[in-house]
Amino acid sequence: MYDRRSFLAIPLALLGSIAPGQPATSPPPAAAQPGPPPMTAPRVIQVLDQTIDWYRTLGIQQQAANEPSGLLILYDNRQAANRVMALALEIARANAELLAKQPNTPSPGGAAST
Repeated sequence: MYDRRSFLAIPLALLGSIAPGQPATSPPPAAAQPGPPPMTAPRVIQVLDQTIDWYRTLGIQQQAANEPSGLLILYDNRQAANRVMALALEIARANAELLAKQPNTPSPGGAAST
């Protein structure tokens, strides 16, 4: 049976790796210019894929939950998973906005897109 700590370890690791070294509670300096996005487009897709794969483990938990205590854990995990998915999608949207604002860079082949 899954417990809450082991269930949340994966998304916390994924979401914690998004912007390493950046404390979540420190506000950006007022006069600072926006920097590059914390993730590249392929990294955003990778994190979303991993988060969705992790979310699908709820199906395994649901099949294994056959006692009241297991159902309570499943309920808690489902609520946490919904919050994690919402946060992952919010992060991806914010990153996509940052990527859209970045100036066009030349493609790896050397030709610039127009």
